[in-house]
Amino acid sequence: MNTIDSENLPEILQNIYQKLVIDADDLGMAYDEVLQYVEQFEMDEDMLFSFIKERLDEKKEKDKGRDVIESLRRSLKDVMI
Repeated sequence: MNTIDSENLPEILQNIYQKLVIDADDLGMAYDEVLQYVEQFEMDEDMLFSFIKERLDEKKEKDKGRDVIESLRRSLKDVMI
């Protein structure tokens, strides 16, 4: 297991973003936050890829939940009028 060197992190992140067809904003985490996780858990590239993919899935679920709640609010508002 080769732990990610912080000097190589920007390039590694860019490669992961390209593989997942996302950009940094889609992740919802600042570079410093990602670096903190990498250093704290001594991540290698595979671990970082899995971590990012998991974070994206969590973010999608939260966004889906928000969309459902917004849709229900609009429906209730329409019924009240």
